[in-house]
Amino acid sequence: MKTTIGSRIRTLRRERRLTQEQLADLAGVSAQAVSKWENDITLPDIMMIPRLAVIFGTSTDDLFSFDKNNIEEKVMEVARESWVYRDEKGDPEGARRVLFEGLERFPENPILLNNILVTYDYKDDADEIIETAPRCIDATRGHDEYCDCRFDAYRILAYAYKSKGDARSARAAVEAIPEIYFSKLSVLADIAEDGEKRETAEREKYCQLSVVLEMMQIIAEYHAARGEKALAEKEAAKAEALIDLFRQDREWIGEYRKNFERISAAGEI
Repeated sequence: MKTTIGSRIRTLRRERRLTQEQLADLAGVSAQAVSKWENDITLPDIMMIPRLAVIFGTSTDDLFSFDKNNIEEKVMEVARESWVYRDEKGDPEGARRVLFEGLERFPENPILLNNILVTYDYKDDADEIIETAPRCIDATRGHDEYCDCRFDAYRILAYAYKSKGDARSARAAVEAIPEIYFSKLSVLADIAEDGEKRETAEREKYCQLSVVLEMMQIIAEYHAARGEKALAEKEAAKAEALIDLFRQDREWIGEYRKNFERISAAGEI
């Protein structure tokens, strides 16, 4: 019989001669919650794991890590199902429904919370973002393996605050993101061998190209907003040349041209 977190909690509880009600009191949850854990209906909140480890006098690894890979695969199954609604069907509400159902099985999971954040619109759903992002951030504390979810939550939170005109809170969210001068992909491309070197460098090249084009759009919009038409046109022309240069390799790059065309059509350039 496969060991799960639920069965491990049941074993440790019985070894300590605790009833479900007594464990619930110590953990600050309901007896029904403990019952659901032990029957693998739901999992403890990720922030609850260290507390349970203290109660049982064991390590978090003993309580949690042995089943971590299985849990993460199930979480990713939920995330992938949500991507079908979000990306293929253009149905963010459907994606959120799938993700919220996932949270009932995996409470406060940072991967699911981060995916929920991505389904929201910065302007229309700013309040929902401001409510959800701190939950995602809190769920990652003490879990460096989820730092990408944490930093992405801060990024999305910054845009939500900006849309509400709260510049101070937006900047505070940005300041919580560490400055990174190199990426994992860039280092791997430098040290990898054979085909992995080329593959990794290609991925990093197009990641950085996306960032460059987004920054060029911001610059063009900045000059246009100040009435500096010549500077705006110059930046747009450079961006379009870059798009044309790479579009033959990656069709999706052509989508960036629409951004500059949109600015021009609106009379901003």
